Amino acid sequence: MGNDSLDMMELDELDQDMRRSTREKKRKRKKRHTGRLILLCLAGAIAAFVGVRTLTAKNHVPTVEAYAVQKGDIRQEVSISGTVVTDEEKSYFAKAAIPVASIPVSVGDTVKKGDVLLTFDNAKVNLAQQTTELSHAAQTGNYENSLQQDAKNRADFAEANTNVPILDEQVDFIKDWIQELQLKITEKQQRMQQTYLELQEARLIEQQRLSERMETTSSTLEELDRLLYESQIRQNNDAEINAWTKQVEDLQQELTKYQEERSKMKSQQTSSEASLMNPGALNALNATQQSNTLTSEDTLSSLEEAAQGITADFDGVVTEIKIREGATPSQGMELIHIASTEKVKVDIQITKTDLDKVRLGQDVTVTVAGREYQGEVSKIAGNATRNSGGMAVVSAKIDILNPDEYLILGVEADTDIHTNDAKEAIILPYQYINSDSEGDFVNAVVDGVITRIPITIGITTDTAVEVSSGLTEGTQVVSTLPAGVEEGSRVETVPAAAQTGSSMDGMMDMMMNSFG
Repeated sequence: MGNDSLDMMELDELDQDMRRSTREKKRKRKKRHTGRLILLCLAGAIAAFVGVRTLTAKNHVPTVEAYAVQKGDIRQEVSISGTVVTDEEKSYFAKAAIPVASIPVSVGDTVKKGDVLLTFDNAKVNLAQQTTELSHAAQTGNYENSLQQDAKNRADFAEANTNVPILDEQVDFIKDWIQELQLKITEKQQRMQQTYLELQEARLIEQQRLSERMETTSSTLEELDRLLYESQIRQNNDAEINAWTKQVEDLQQELTKYQEERSKMKSQQTSSEASLMNPGALNALNATQQSNTLTSEDTLSSLEEAAQGITADFDGVVTEIKIREGATPSQGMELIHIASTEKVKVDIQITKTDLDKVRLGQDVTVTVAGREYQGEVSKIAGNATRNSGGMAVVSAKIDILNPDEYLILGVEADTDIHTNDAKEAIILPYQYINSDSEGDFVNAVVDGVITRIPITIGITTDTAVEVSSGLTEGTQVVSTLPAGVEEGSRVETVPAAAQTGSSMDGMMDMMMNSFG
């Protein structure tokens, strides 16, 4: 009876130790692994208890709990907290100085693509459209008038260039003709004058002869007087000279007309040439018209947009409103800003401990306010910065692939980055792994004997490891060797509680039964 009381006291102390151990480990493990870890810790404690009880029994082979190595899938994750931010945002600007009619949203409102964010005064929009169209019509009229005037100047210049040489020839020809006629008139008048002078000399000679003969008249003198009279009459009224003179007068009039026309053409030539647009001026005129047309079209397009109001280009949240209803913005002024909730990411900071594990394209489980989302590492900065605690960190971005209306920008997000995984691998809970100066190993039961087996560890998680070499499926391993049991000891095995699914009460019943 005394031994039974002692055994019960030992059992109570062991139970308390197990409960304390469980509470300590519970604080260190993640919540999702708590139940499993408690069972594993109980398994270790029970194994120690069973080992002690077994060793105390005389001529008894110790019994240990053994875990049969299993294959399974394992995934390594890096858990980092971050902030939900948008990956797309847009500011909307005033295309024209038109008064704001209404702003049906407020800062913080969620909007859908196509929702109206702001409207303008349509009466003012219509007035601005008409003014723009009239202004462009006037500019186009001036442009076309300049082209027509330049075309006329070019035609006048071409006409003058053609006519001036012809008129020069005509003027020279008439001048020559007049000169020729005047020469004929002069020569004939000179000949007639010479005849008249000769007749006068002959009359003087005849009159002198008569005077010497003491005669007063003669038929010869009468004839000479008649000839002199007729000669004087011809000089004053010669038909040929009169015809030539008339022709000269006509030619003088024609010459005056040609000279006036030539003067006109020369003036036209000078003025039209001075008014011609050179290639540079013509290019400038065309460029100005094109610029005016583009400006007018852009203004009309902007006014047409203003008439439709400003609408959201994507689902998002209104983050800024920089104008009030009724105010008239200046052209180009920022009016409203929205951040997308369609393209959302999480900004994280990676420490040097995890930097070698995180790679672009890795899958991520993102948890925001209890809801899980799929993610992918989309960017890793090429330089490190210091966080608020002075630690060197590398910024990274995680795209959320399936955002929904429950995501709120700016809130904290928990991310589990899936850095590595293995399929159908040898997996062991942490408590079965041992390490010393020689490396990692497990205590296995081989042919009923405790045997040290060196192992190579691959992927690790918070609760288990991948054994990449050293073990095969089905190998029996022990977590903690009971007192008095060491490498080479012969033992008997029972399945580990972690594999039988026994509860704490079941473990206690098993221990109580072992004393009976």
